[in-house]
Amino acid sequence: HKSSNDTVRLKNPETKMTLKTDVQSTAYVNQTIKFKASASGLPSGASKLMRYEWNFGDSYIATSTTAEHAYRYPGTYVVTVYARSGKSEQVTRHEVTVLPVIFSISRNEVGDVQINNDAPYDIDVSGYIIRGTNSITLPPRTIIVARGTITIDAFRLEEESESLIA
Repeated sequence: HKSSNDTVRLKNPETKMTLKTDVQSTAYVNQTIKFKASASGLPSGASKLMRYEWNFGDSYIATSTTAEHAYRYPGTYVVTVYARSGKSEQVTRHEVTVLPVIFSISRNEVGDVQINNDAPYDIDVSGYIIRGTNSITLPPRTIIVARGTITIDAFRLEEESESLIA
């Protein structure tokens, strides 16, 4: 027989939160990388209360579902993301290898600008700017093969001084 002082404890079913990341594994020095986390296995509505904490492995952090970060130095970085909603929490890790961008700039005999990839791997130079009287931004998916060269016609830059790459 139960008295009015007996306590009935309700047990919440344990949630099995799964945390996934969408992050590239290889990048270049000073290239902006996009980071995205997603959690599943949560009770209805709990994802709205989810809090994320990114640690990029180089002393920088971010606190959002998605983040952007650029590494200043080559190396392999362990990226962690911690997610919490109520009593559910999870941590996952991902490694990002950051390669140095090793290229040189020269001119050929007619004044065209040549960008030489001196690295033993392909380099994505999308978004780099070649400055001259008319600056040129290299379009998305501009890749220079290992030990390869691309040439920018001098007339496109109409340069008065030497080009600089940013």
